[in-house]
Amino acid sequence: MELFHNKKEARMNAIFVEDAWRDQGIAKRLIAQLVNQCKHKRIQKLFLLVKETNEDAKALYKKTGFKFEKMHDKIIEDTPVEVWGQAV
Repeated sequence: MELFHNKKEARMNAIFVEDAWRDQGIAKRLIAQLVNQCKHKRIQKLFLLVKETNEDAKALYKKTGFKFEKMHDKIIEDTPVEVWGQAV
C-alpha cells in the first residue's frame, strides 16, 4: 500500500492481498491504518482510483467508508477508472 499526500488530501495508490490471505480482514485493517495515518497528519480527504469493473474492490471500499465521487479521465487496460473518496 502506498500513500501520496499534500497538506489536505492523500491518495492511496494501491492495495493488494494475495489470494491465500484474502477473507481475513487484512485489507480492511490496512485501510483503517492508512485512515489513522491520515488523521495523524491532519489530512482531510483520502482518495483512490479503481477500475470501473473491479466489483470486489469497490465492495471493500464501500465497507471501509469510501464513496464514488466521479469518473476519472484515465483508462487502465481498456477500462474506465472511477475516483472514490472518504473524509478523514
